[in-house]
Amino acid sequence: MLHLDDAGQWLRSRVVWLGMRQPPRGLLQLANMLRAQAARSGCYQSPPPFHPHITLLRDASHAVTIPPPGFCWSFPVTSFALYASSYGQGRTRYAELQRWTLGE
Repeated sequence: MLHLDDAGQWLRSRVVWLGMRQPPRGLLQLANMLRAQAARSGCYQSPPPFHPHITLLRDASHAVTIPPPGFCWSFPVTSFALYASSYGQGRTRYAELQRWTLGE
C-alpha cells in the first residue's frame, strides 16, 4: 500500500507534486540500487536526494492550491515500470521500457 501524505510545488522547476513524508524503506532501497547500477554504467547522478513523488502538473506559472496538511491518500501498488523520456515539439513524452510485478 502506498500512502501519499505530502504535497508541494517546486517553484524553480514549476512542478506540483504529491509525495510521502516517510517513504517505505523498500522504495528507498530500490532507488539506491537503481542509482548505484546507473552510476556503475556511467550515468550521471544528480546531487539532490531522492524524493519519491507523483508529478501532478508541470510548468505551473503560478502557485496552485494543494491538499491541506493532514491529508492521506492510499492505494495499492502491484508493479513498477522503467520509462524513457524524450523531449520534442515542445513537450516531454514517456515510453514504458519494462514493467516488474511486486511480490508481497
